[in-house]
Amino acid sequence: MQRINVTGSSGPITFGYCFARPIRVNLARMAKEFVCGICDQPERSCTCNKYCWLCQSLYEVRLCEDGQWYCRPCRESCDMQAQYGSKD
Repeated sequence: MQRINVTGSSGPITFGYCFARPIRVNLARMAKEFVCGICDQPERSCTCNKYCWLCQSLYEVRLCEDGQWYCRPCRESCDMQAQYGSKD
């Protein structure tokens, strides 16, 4: 067992003890914003017709990482997540 130390943009980060060898991790400063696959705009700026691309529902439709719009039931069944928390 050995202690894992990683150097990030704000200094060293210790993950604790692990059975693996030391690893190098690049820490992103900010997650990439999801953009609509049609207009290449983020969810807040998109003016496309928003409906679930799987079931064509208009209820609780959110933009996901693949650039498609999903309703809550389809997001849950496909294990997709919207970038931001629910607007409810």
